[in-house]
Amino acid sequence: MKLPKKCCFKKKGAVSDIIFIMIIIFVIAITMIISIKIFTETNNELQQMTLIPNQSKQLMSDWDDKVASLFNGMFLFLFMGVIIAGVVLASRVEVSPGFFVVGIIVFIIAIALAAIFANIYNEISQNDQLKEQADRFSIMNFIMENFPTFMLIPGTLILIVLYAKARAGGGQ
Repeated sequence: MKLPKKCCFKKKGAVSDIIFIMIIIFVIAITMIISIKIFTETNNELQQMTLIPNQSKQLMSDWDDKVASLFNGMFLFLFMGVIIAGVVLASRVEVSPGFFVVGIIVFIIAIALAAIFANIYNEISQNDQLKEQADRFSIMNFIMENFPTFMLIPGTLILIVLYAKARAGGGQ
């Protein structure tokens, strides 16, 4: 059963989706750093307890080593997934070519916001309380430190998908 377009989203353009994509990626990155901080501190507290068996302590210690690696790979997977979803969803939106100039302006604002998010991430990850945990995320740190560059590519793809389709006759 195919749903009519107007029942799902009453959207006039998806260029602004790049801003929502950036917010999602930024929140995921910060959440992962805080989560690993909580997990590490919990593990440290459990290691000090005498009531907990040594096998359980060893298991938690092993997981502490693995969680950062798991989160690092998961961040890359989520990063790519959110970007692919944004491009696919942009292909489902019909937009007038007359909005191209507005799209470019929104895109420039989005790249400026990406630079701001990169600076905020840098401040958070270099915080004395979070630096040790943040340093465990090599992939996430690389992406977030170069966030404007990494958002330039999907943003350009979204613009191309939106306006090339509109220029070619609407696609659907």
